[in-house]
Amino acid sequence: MLPRQVILPPLPPTANFNKSFNPNVCHVCKNVLPWKLISCQLCGMIFYCKEEHKQLHANEHNEICGALVKLKNQMDTFCRRDVTTTKERLDLKYEHIKFIQQEMHRRLQPYEKQMIFYEKSCLACRTNINLTDTCPSCLSANSCSDHALKDFPHDCENLKICMQINMMHVSHPEIFEYQRMLPRFSHIMESATFDNMVSLIQQLFYCDGNTPSWSLAHICYTDILSKPLTLFYGMRRANLFYNSHIKLFAVHIIVNDIEILRSLQTWEFLLHILGEYKILIVIMIGRNIPASQTGAVEVCEDCNKYLRELQYECWHMSYVEYTNSAFYRKSNVVVAFDAKFMQEISGRTILTLMDEKSPLLITTGELFEAEQNVRKIQQVLGSSLTPIIYERNRFASYQPHRNHDSRFVYFPNYHLIIYSSLVSANDPIQTSDFPPAE
Repeated sequence: MLPRQVILPPLPPTANFNKSFNPNVCHVCKNVLPWKLISCQLCGMIFYCKEEHKQLHANEHNEICGALVKLKNQMDTFCRRDVTTTKERLDLKYEHIKFIQQEMHRRLQPYEKQMIFYEKSCLACRTNINLTDTCPSCLSANSCSDHALKDFPHDCENLKICMQINMMHVSHPEIFEYQRMLPRFSHIMESATFDNMVSLIQQLFYCDGNTPSWSLAHICYTDILSKPLTLFYGMRRANLFYNSHIKLFAVHIIVNDIEILRSLQTWEFLLHILGEYKILIVIMIGRNIPASQTGAVEVCEDCNKYLRELQYECWHMSYVEYTNSAFYRKSNVVVAFDAKFMQEISGRTILTLMDEKSPLLITTGELFEAEQNVRKIQQVLGSSLTPIIYERNRFASYQPHRNHDSRFVYFPNYHLIIYSSLVSANDPIQTSDFPPAE
């Protein structure tokens, strides 16, 4: 039987060019001629290759533009030279975002946050005045007249991949529609002959394990597959799948990235390897979700034959609000992908997760974020609670994402943390030292 393919509705054009921000390219068409760009005359934070593209984006930009102007008027210097450490810079950026969200009475979209984190500034001193050079390869680093770009490191190779993928969203959106026609290779999933992301991609696409030879499409597939695979791998690794007469498996996902809504089909393969469970419900909770909705995802003929179902629920509310709502459904596991507990997860949410009494799976792209997450949980709970799993994730994404420091990248779900629950101290089990991503 040939695998079926499911096509999601195409994204609107504005969603394509609003998927990312880079101050060195036209925001609309991603034209790569930074010396010919024109900026918004009011905020000076976003750039276009011609007046027509500036007008095309004007209605969407006006709201944040007003907030940015007000912020700049209230700050001594928007991009300050006296802020020297990475932590100080990031703390200042988060202050800016908090101010703008209060002015706009809503959360910022991902590309709007990128306008703050990736503001056009000198790689060395962070000034946004007298900028003279832009890296011609990755288009993601700048320098001022006082500094030479070559003297200050940045991850040019991976930043270039980030830029290429962002440009493809606009110039070749059909590639990403194809990307979401994920083939249903149930025989591979059910046989479970893969034990890491590389071996899975090899089997799905008959390519070799030499990751530098992968196409951009292969790299993007790892980003889509990483979340459900990480959940399955983590639960199995921690022995948290329990035999149950209940045929329903409910996953709570604390959402900080709405992209998960666009790749729900990829979660179907869990139905092939979850054993006795017949119904998988993916419950996404967060204020970043555009609107609350529920539904079912079309599944393959084998799943229909064995009465398996993939359902989803999206709730535009905080996790605390959800657990106190009429829509609440008890979880089998709670997941926070690429979580930044210090900035995004409140102490009240952590206490609610403790009351949930379910396994908690957390991933981060960077080690210091993983360490911060563990410390914050301990601080809020007032205990020395330790994870039962704390290690390199075998199913991390291989797609680089620009980090908030903007000079380097991270790989989503790179670090894996699992608690059997937050209600009692757990003795950590032995972990493995996995090799770094190639």
